[in-house]
Amino acid sequence: MYVIVLATSSERRINFLKNFCKDLLVIKPNIREIIMHDPLETIRINARNKVLSVYDKAPDNSIIIGFDTVIHHPDYGVFGKPRNRDEAEFMLRILSDTIHNIYSGIYIINKPDRREVFKYSVSKVKLMNLDEELIQWYLSTNEWIDKAGGYAIQGYASIFIEWIEGDLYNVVGIPINTLFKVLKEVYGIDLTKCSGT
Repeated sequence: MYVIVLATSSERRINFLKNFCKDLLVIKPNIREIIMHDPLETIRINARNKVLSVYDKAPDNSIIIGFDTVIHHPDYGVFGKPRNRDEAEFMLRILSDTIHNIYSGIYIINKPDRREVFKYSVSKVKLMNLDEELIQWYLSTNEWIDKAGGYAIQGYASIFIEWIEGDLYNVVGIPINTLFKVLKEVYGIDLTKCSGT
């Protein structure tokens, strides 16, 4: 029997996934996220590094799961989490009135045999035109902190969204359908039968 370990600091991911598995173990990773030109390579490396940073602390029978989410703008490239308010403002101005892609990656290592699996999901989002007043209001909420692209679709920024194509949960950084499939198909773990549900 496996212990599911989440290598994450995201309370949003922890709380959501505990709806399925109350018994999962959370170990917060200690890494510095990187941003590369390629969104897939960015999320693969960051998610893998999160898993590796907790590997030695995880029980021997662990399935360790790490996540990473970035936004990719067709002209400006990959956006991770803004480091400060000015960077968040820059991101919001660029993403305003655009269609952009949200990439969320899942990296899993099965500790007993060190089998590594990477899966990802991509969704498209169209933001409305954000005027100066809306941008300043949103920045004042501080919701942009620790959010890829400087906005949280599940929060105040929900009013900015004109449409989404693809998995909504992917946009919030939890590609649950992809996770459900890989756990079941590769590891024989069914989230609907997870202990504690």
